Amino acid sequence: MIGGTLEAYRDSSLLLPLQLAAYIAPVLFEEGLSVTTQERIPAFAFVPDMPGDVVLAHLWSTERAELTPAQLRLSEERFFHTVFAADTGYGKTVAAERLVVETTRKWRYRTVVLDFGAGWRRLLNAPLEEPGRVEVFQLFPGAVVPFRWNPWQVGKRIQPERQLVATCEIFKNAGRMGPRQLGFMRRGARQLYLEHGVLTADREVLADPNWNQVRDAEEEAAVNAARRERGLPEEPRRSVHLEDLKPFERQALAVHRSRGVDMSAWVERLASYKPRLERKRDQASLQSLEGVLLRLEVFTQGEMARMYGGGTGTVAVEDLGLLGPPDDPWGISVLEGGAELDEYAKAALLGLVAFHLYNDAVVRRRESIGRARGPVLQIVFEEANKVLTGVETEGDGRQFGAATTTELFQTMWRDGRKYRIFLHPVVQTVSELPPGILSSCNNSFFGQTKNPKDRDLMMAHLAFSEKGFTDEDYKRFISRMPAAMAVCKLGYSMDIV
Repeated sequence: MIGGTLEAYRDSSLLLPLQLAAYIAPVLFEEGLSVTTQERIPAFAFVPDMPGDVVLAHLWSTERAELTPAQLRLSEERFFHTVFAADTGYGKTVAAERLVVETTRKWRYRTVVLDFGAGWRRLLNAPLEEPGRVEVFQLFPGAVVPFRWNPWQVGKRIQPERQLVATCEIFKNAGRMGPRQLGFMRRGARQLYLEHGVLTADREVLADPNWNQVRDAEEEAAVNAARRERGLPEEPRRSVHLEDLKPFERQALAVHRSRGVDMSAWVERLASYKPRLERKRDQASLQSLEGVLLRLEVFTQGEMARMYGGGTGTVAVEDLGLLGPPDDPWGISVLEGGAELDEYAKAALLGLVAFHLYNDAVVRRRESIGRARGPVLQIVFEEANKVLTGVETEGDGRQFGAATTTELFQTMWRDGRKYRIFLHPVVQTVSELPPGILSSCNNSFFGQTKNPKDRDLMMAHLAFSEKGFTDEDYKRFISRMPAAMAVCKLGYSMDIV
């Protein structure tokens, strides 16, 4: 042994031939099937004899681990606001389509689909048993079937003051703007409505000799058209003071006058505030105004200015979904956003349409008391997060506004059932839905979701524990569900079991 060196025999071992081969032979490995153990699907209810005439899906048996011929059925008593949530490609829209087609066909519902993309057009081939019960309008420029509509034209059953406030609120919500920007929008809209005599019950209009009476033959014809709809005879109304008109006659006059107000005029009015702010060197207000103009300028350019401008020939939004003969109106209307239109414009337009449909249906419900009721209205919100909470318009990813929603939309979900109006959000990130809206959806279809926040909300909605102490197998199952499978909850029932 040489001092300071290692003893060779102490740090070596004698290898057998098979062990030696592992060091000197080429690397070899076996490739093929692997035997693994998959966690069993947790227990879910299996009710093969569900009542109801609407078939939504087939039931999966967790005991036999197979899809069965048993049908998931829905009765009209259990129908409610329904949320569809899953990661992209896992079938949430297909489930919503099934609900829409079956309820419209079986129960003669009035259905309007607010499609953020372009997938719902396939409902043109939906088996509704009667032709002419489906229509599609497209929001983007260059559309084959353009949606010609003036957002500032007063709705037939919506008071002009309410529409002014709500329209500005929805434009603000779609762009996640602030109160200062909302103030600019309201001020500009009110000035235009006053200048065109649209606010027929406002004291400024009633004191204006140019607008406080029925001015010409066109306005008289608009008033008499409203009288004919109510079964009343025509009467001379020219030069009659607005205070001497009945409320429905003033409403008809407001609708007629509001045709002269459009998006281009509104944006021009907002732009006219800039010189004054520049002279005052009010940089905060100037920056806020620039943000408003940046978002709204898309409505003033090219074909968009014509599609959403003033004048006649616009689509009657309040009649969407009322297809077929007047004595049996029902069907499906699809508003298609497409990929050609920017997200802010789509969110604003679809939100405005939802507001008009809901509030018009509320008034129709009140008018039908003591008479034959019209069809139930259901509205589907594809990409509901964007319509309800707005979109981020900054391209650098900075968060300038919180993902909140206007109280207008939350009220629709809370009170819709009272007026036979049902609203169905289709979302990928259910955690971005406002809590009040998700809580109002008693029915649900949940597909595969891997986001922890989304899974926790789904677990709570399904009455499982989301805290991690129990029901963890259900949470893991939500993250590994295959495509075209969903956990369905029909929660609106008087039964406790």
